[in-house]
Amino acid sequence: ILNFTEDFMFSASALSENIREMRKKLGLSQGELAARLGVSAQAVSKWEQQTNCPDIMLLPELARIFGVTIDELFFAGESTDSGDSAGP
Repeated sequence: ILNFTEDFMFSASALSENIREMRKKLGLSQGELAARLGVSAQAVSKWEQQTNCPDIMLLPELARIFGVTIDELFFAGESTDSGDSAGP
């Protein structure tokens, strides 16, 4: 049985961590990312601290900036192996 609250909290936690990691990977400050999105640096800080989440309308632009899919914003780093990877 799935627990929506636990699943959502996990995703929110992953989203926060992924935003921070992807932002740093691009060498952007919170203020620089905020400017690209039209929000305050404090908003980005709150996303990264899990105090708040980005507005759903910002997700496509966040994904575009980071060069990932919206799914990857939530689940980057998780195993998505579908069994079709080339390996020994």
